[in-house]
Amino acid sequence: MSCYDQPFWWQYRSALLPHLLAIVTINTSKAFKYDPRREIVRGLLQCGKVLDELEEINTLANLTENLLCHLNLSKGVVDSDWLLIYGLVGTCMRRQNNKDAGMVLMENVVAIKQQSLAEDDHNLVESQVDLVWDHLSIGKSLVAVDHGPKTRRRT
Repeated sequence: MSCYDQPFWWQYRSALLPHLLAIVTINTSKAFKYDPRREIVRGLLQCGKVLDELEEINTLANLTENLLCHLNLSKGVVDSDWLLIYGLVGTCMRRQNNKDAGMVLMENVVAIKQQSLAEDDHNLVESQVDLVWDHLSIGKSLVAVDHGPKTRRRT
């Protein structure tokens, strides 16, 4: 396999990993002293997704635990404001062979997303795509989404 057949992150793994580790192992309590808090979380979540792709599961587990701790969140009760964190936590749990708890967590995330789709969602298509991936990640079959009445174009 040539280096061009490998995913992007794997091609640059040795150069990228020290930088990722430096970012995600910072003193989280210091990082959360600054605003905007959501932007800090968003950046750390992007790092978490890359760590998942690089199969750095222990580092990912530490990152998700730190995020939950500093945001006063619980694995047992999903907070709808932080669904992206819970999605990453569920992924991490499944990768650590805690599949049952990871599946329960992801089912809760999917249920909350389904409720928000029933309401007025401005990013409907993006949310639907996320929901499909969440369903696939927990092994559920895909559900059809009703887009309202269908119309035919006259030809």
